[in-house]
Amino acid sequence: MVEGKDFVVNYQIINNGNGIASNIEITDKYDPNSFETISNIDTDGQVLYSLDELIDPSVTLKIIGHQWYWSYEYSDYSNIYDNESLNFDSYMISTSDLTLGSFRLLEVDNRIVLPINTHIRVLITAADVLHSWAIPSFGIKVDACPGRLSQCSLFIKRSGLFFGQCSEICGINHGFMPIAIKSVPADTFISWITTKLENN
Repeated sequence: MVEGKDFVVNYQIINNGNGIASNIEITDKYDPNSFETISNIDTDGQVLYSLDELIDPSVTLKIIGHQWYWSYEYSDYSNIYDNESLNFDSYMISTSDLTLGSFRLLEVDNRIVLPINTHIRVLITAADVLHSWAIPSFGIKVDACPGRLSQCSLFIKRSGLFFGQCSEICGINHGFMPIAIKSVPADTFISWITTKLENN
């Protein structure tokens, strides 16, 4: 035990068989809550470290929210003739135009296609008002703010179709900004990118 003028530090070293772990208890004589932040330093540091991007993503998808549709850009891939990157807009399909088996208020005319088992960087912004790009199956909800570039990472483990919506009240047609992602194997993704670039 070490005693200071304004605090007492109890420290104990515990050997648990797997290594040495230290347990430090800090007690302030006058205000026991004043050293609360010190006990959180280790946990907060781990969270900040895990949020830092340590990988080099293979695919970057840029998303721009508009009133009331999404724009997508695959900036890693460009046409060899005019060096234009692959970009497209995605609008909700109206109920009258749906085909049998489609999902009402979730189906779009241009789905995002992403490869599975690949590190993906997603950059999100908005052109006009606040939007929020949310895919509940991925556990992702990122705000799209005009003039600000938000970032998140994806690693999709299985093929499938995933849906989401704008989850920020962005105006009268806020409920009509669906998101549809189709995850496919890498070779299918490369074929899709190649076809889109040739037809773009």
